[in-house]
Amino acid sequence: MENNSAIVGYFRKLSPIFEKLIDKAFEEKIFILSSREFFKEASKFMCLPKGDMERDIAAGHFPNMGMDKIIIINWPQIKKIIFVEPGTMEYGFAHEISHNLTWKKRPGCAKDISFSGEQFFIPCAYFEILANYEGLRILKQLRRELPAFGKPVFRGRETTYSEILRHYGLPEKYIGRCRKCRGIKSNCLKRCPKEKEIKKLAKAIEKCKI
Repeated sequence: MENNSAIVGYFRKLSPIFEKLIDKAFEEKIFILSSREFFKEASKFMCLPKGDMERDIAAGHFPNMGMDKIIIINWPQIKKIIFVEPGTMEYGFAHEISHNLTWKKRPGCAKDISFSGEQFFIPCAYFEILANYEGLRILKQLRRELPAFGKPVFRGRETTYSEILRHYGLPEKYIGRCRKCRGIKSNCLKRCPKEKEIKKLAKAIEKCKI
């Protein structure tokens, strides 16, 4: 498997942060693929939900296909966003790196075996907020490495990554989401086993000023 050199080269030129994020991904042996490349390869092994192909950016863990750590880029969609909200994409890329690094921490109740006999992951509030937190930690580290760390741009103005998250109602949204997770019912649980940890991570993110 090879990285998509066109996407990698494009991202490297976008900002010093993106260049560092690409280096971080390669350091962690994470491959960067277009959604078309991924679905072409994945279709040889399984049938994936059609909605997955519409996502802008996503992490993947498919060791049975030789893709343990990957970031999937929906290139047509990303091109529409990146010039308007480059800060969102910088944060989003750090978020997906974090998913790759924390995959083993995904709770067992975040699985659904009802889809074609395969195990597919339920959107998990804990796994997402953990990637929020770890993504901010990655950006904080990169900030130390860059002598002229510029503030991220969001909708034409300089801001912070934590402010971008708050614009989308995060991380507070995950607290409500964990209480409605379908994994609770399908796994015969009374409540989300990670609710307390989600609340702690939400408080830590709220204090972040990056």
